[in-house]
Amino acid sequence: MDIALSAGCQNLSLGLTGGLNVNSTTSVSGAVTNSVESSPRKESLEKSGYLTKLGGKFKTWRKRWFVLKNGSLTYWKSLQDVNRRSAGREIVLDENCRIIKGDGAATFEIATGKKTYYLTADSIATVDEWVRILQNVVRRNATKLVLSMEDNKPTLQGWLVKVKNGHAKRCWCVLIGKMFLSFKSPVDT
Repeated sequence: MDIALSAGCQNLSLGLTGGLNVNSTTSVSGAVTNSVESSPRKESLEKSGYLTKLGGKFKTWRKRWFVLKNGSLTYWKSLQDVNRRSAGREIVLDENCRIIKGDGAATFEIATGKKTYYLTADSIATVDEWVRILQNVVRRNATKLVLSMEDNKPTLQGWLVKVKNGHAKRCWCVLIGKMFLSFKSPVDT
């Protein structure tokens, strides 16, 4: 007996062995938006550098030094202020936070629920890198919150074979309500 789950154009099936299988022509990472992936090379979720931020009162663009570390984004007027150990301003990256970037845009925004920050960098490649890392941090923080709740017991969990660019990779997957999460191993959950 097999139990089939549909997620958009993707079909997952659970056999009696308890393992999850994906049809070899379907890529999990392309179809599931709430997926948390552990890549073979461990991507650093830390970054620092200058970004230009739109100011509050006078709406002028000012260059600020940003540091993303331990799931927290903090900024200072300059790198020298960090070295002087002055207190920076923190942007909370919790489950309510959204990182938004338009297609081809050289700016992005961080919407925290209380405030929206508008940021840009010297190049579109740098903007894309910041957006990718910030989205991964927000996703990781939200995943930790979901997994820490006692009433959120997995509906389904097991090993999944993902196929991407013709390469198969095993990963541990968990379905909690409508959220599908994938990890490198069960220990990572």
